[in-house]
Amino acid sequence: MSIPILTIDPEFQSSDGGSNLSSSAPSAKLDKARQMLAESRTLSEVKKVKDIAEAAKLYAKAARLGRETQNYAAEIALLAARKAGEILTHLQKTPKESAASAAGDSEYRKTLKETNTPERTAQVWQNLAEPTDLEFQKALRNIVGMGKELTTTGVLKEIAPPKQQAEANCLTELQRCLSPLMPIGSDGQPKLSELLDEAIALANCPGNKKDIAHIIVMLNTVATHFAGYARKLESQAALPPVPKSAPTASASPTISNRELRRRAWKADNPEYAGAKNSVVDKAIQAEIRKLDRISPKAARVA
Repeated sequence: MSIPILTIDPEFQSSDGGSNLSSSAPSAKLDKARQMLAESRTLSEVKKVKDIAEAAKLYAKAARLGRETQNYAAEIALLAARKAGEILTHLQKTPKESAASAAGDSEYRKTLKETNTPERTAQVWQNLAEPTDLEFQKALRNIVGMGKELTTTGVLKEIAPPKQQAEANCLTELQRCLSPLMPIGSDGQPKLSELLDEAIALANCPGNKKDIAHIIVMLNTVATHFAGYARKLESQAALPPVPKSAPTASASPTISNRELRRRAWKADNPEYAGAKNSVVDKAIQAEIRKLDRISPKAARVA
């Protein structure tokens, strides 16, 4: 029994037959598109739903409706591409030839011609159809969970073979760890810069001098550490040097972390104003051991 072609609801179409998403709420249209996708049975039907979702994604991005709406549209488009891949996978192909090179008048090749689907696109859709539903949904959640934009390339990386997946996981985890350190992150948590702004406001309080001194040392150490790895990554990846937006405190060739700590200590303890550096260093180490309860060896100034 033949399956009837699904007719696209007129409210999704403009006068020229294309999608028209600006006339009402995109989310409502996307809900209907999702239902249409569930009811679709042929490649032509699935492609129409995919086009609607892709148009909604572009509209949400242009209208600045938010990443959530944009990713919802992208998710439907990806689900449609995955379903298209499943349909293509079950079509007859020429024996001993891959999906991308099937020749002759096979059912697969006829369908590609009838739907005007490029072979490369068809192969990408079939790649999206390879993982299980659980694996595919996990890939979507991983990307959305990091506040990233849902894309075909991103999903394909998430469902990559084990070796490639391990490499991708490493880079993804690194980005997740670095995100809270950025002035504007994507994890929804308070950023380090916000805490630093609060620290600056508290810097003039007499009782905070020691803590401020420790924070300055830590920031300089982290900045130097990260800058070194940034240079290594630039070198290994053969990337052009990333321009520095502003010089960091650690870039100064005349003030070391040790000297910054001494100055903060002297400002908080006037009796050490004329003391030798060695005397100040010993006093700082003794205070650190008392405050942090760590061993003399661990408290030694770097």
